Amino acid sequence: MPLILGPVYFLAGGTQKSKITDATLIKQNAKGSLSIENNIKSNGSKFYPARTPFYMYDQRSYYTVSNPDTKTSYLIFDDNNNITIYNVDQKKVMRTIPHWNGAVETSVYPAKEGHILVSQYNAKEKFKRFSIEAL
Repeated sequence: MPLILGPVYFLAGGTQKSKITDATLIKQNAKGSLSIENNIKSNGSKFYPARTPFYMYDQRSYYTVSNPDTKTSYLIFDDNNNITIYNVDQKKVMRTIPHWNGAVETSVYPAKEGHILVSQYNAKEKFKRFSIEAL
């Protein structure tokens, strides 16, 4: 009995695991070839069975914001713990904003051209504040 149930139990959970780690920016040139541009450090996820579809455990969001005045493009990378604002033209991280800072939960969304909408919810005092900031 252990020789029959053991392998079935073991294989039901899967033998391989996968984990989401850093985000990698890939650039495509005019000819269509791809090259790795840069990596953005982020918090890794927990391990999941490899047979689980990727979309079921990737909770990250990616937004792009362009500023036509300065001709600069930004990538907003919303991870589980932090929000990272990456300048695509300068190839560096401009700001890292924690989601939780004490009792204040912060979220960032794209707004009009060159601006972001910052939402802050204070769980202790029970109020929500919105502001639009320029990049």
